[in-house]
Amino acid sequence: MRRFAGILALALCVSPACSNEDAPYDADAGGAVAVEFNTPTIDMVTPGAMALGDTVQVFGSDFLPNEYGSTRLLLSGTYTDDTGATHDYEGEIALDVKNISVASFIFDDLMFIPSRDRIGRFVGQATVISELAEAYRVDDVQSERRSEELSVSLKVEPSLGIVQLRSVSEDGCAAITKGSIGDQELALSMRAVGMAEATTEEPIRFRISFQSPTMKVVYLKDQGYGIWPTDISSLNENLVKEATEGASRFDVEITEGNHLDLDPTWRKDKVKVSPAIQIGDETVSEVLLGRFSTGATEGSSTVAGILVEATHPDGTVITRQIAYDVKEEWEVHNYDQNMRLMERSDPVPVSGCFSGGDIGRDLTYTEGSSITQSRSLSFRWDQNVANTLGLTAGVGGLLPYQISANASTTFSETFGIDVNETVSSESHIGINFSARIIPGFYGTCYRQVDRIEREVDVTYNNACGRAGVIGQTILTDWNFGFDIATGPSCDAPSDLDDGGNFEPEGIEFE
Repeated sequence: MRRFAGILALALCVSPACSNEDAPYDADAGGAVAVEFNTPTIDMVTPGAMALGDTVQVFGSDFLPNEYGSTRLLLSGTYTDDTGATHDYEGEIALDVKNISVASFIFDDLMFIPSRDRIGRFVGQATVISELAEAYRVDDVQSERRSEELSVSLKVEPSLGIVQLRSVSEDGCAAITKGSIGDQELALSMRAVGMAEATTEEPIRFRISFQSPTMKVVYLKDQGYGIWPTDISSLNENLVKEATEGASRFDVEITEGNHLDLDPTWRKDKVKVSPAIQIGDETVSEVLLGRFSTGATEGSSTVAGILVEATHPDGTVITRQIAYDVKEEWEVHNYDQNMRLMERSDPVPVSGCFSGGDIGRDLTYTEGSSITQSRSLSFRWDQNVANTLGLTAGVGGLLPYQISANASTTFSETFGIDVNETVSSESHIGINFSARIIPGFYGTCYRQVDRIEREVDVTYNNACGRAGVIGQTILTDWNFGFDIATGPSCDAPSDLDDGGNFEPEGIEFE
């Protein structure tokens, strides 16, 4: 829901004594925002020993809140890998500021070494950099501030690095994505960093644990298939078995290198299921991996947990927990009770003229005939966002999707009213809406019709893990205004507001 600029003028203190001397400036809000932009300090980077996938925390003070700009960690020094080779490194890492004293990042990339494949230790200096967003900059205020340097020593321990995790059902996805939508074939590649390479005599065993049906994994009986990948839907129950609901796992052994590669859309990989499973009338543990994919979302987004464990015969064991988002392709946001007036009719008399007579009378609102309007749904596209997500925007303002066979029910639940219902003036009249007509005066009943819009944002999630608000679902609804006008003649004017057309932006009201 779009709002008028100005909300950032509300005070937000991030230190005990707020001074606006160096406060960020919001031109749309009409002036400085009461948030101090101080030079940050850095006290600690922890943990000192970390594996890929770990959360690293940075402690200090005067960190800039995320909504006002960006905060980065600059590391500069030398990385010594486990062979004794040294590598100069300088680079910046984006920080997520939790509060003015704590920020963090996920150690997802072994960036200290170009090959990204050797454990070791980084020794050098750490600096926190705060930078104001463009909207809050002014010419006489420094937009970037740096902390003093802090000496750090960070050890990289044996880790499982993600080389590839993406949908292969959709073309063009990045090698590593944070999530996808339901029913997408996945490719998963992992590198065991800091583990001796596998050989025929000493293979590395990778164990993949997951929950079904959040993950949909299908096994095939290990026999000859003329074409791979084979059409699983054409196979009978004597050849195919889906992982049973609940916790499940399978093992893959590699005999060279340190990479695990899973992609049943082109690789025919043998896996070992533990415990053994029943395929047809045979109990088997050695099977082919026929499908490795996200499960159906069934109306709500979820997170697929994938635990990868690598074990070497020398006793080295490395684990990595992966949280992979599985989104609904279309997500309707919660309705925030917004209403926008788009069109209002002029007040029109809907009754005869009633006399107060010699002693006066009470007139209860009445109308000769009621009026009925129908609610309707439409959709407003954000073409630019849709295009960036690879979505071809629809035409004609129609809804671009059907959430389910009961889409109207879904939107009725979202808006809290029946979106298919007709709205009658009879049902909107207040109980005992009346006015006193004094002796010698007259009364006339008036009605006017408001066309209003209610809207909710709609997010589109694509198979490559990218998302954006691609538009709004708009419910056209109707309100009715009523009045009893009294005066010395039958043409007494109504106190209702004049009508008008308020498109395209409308007027927001509670």
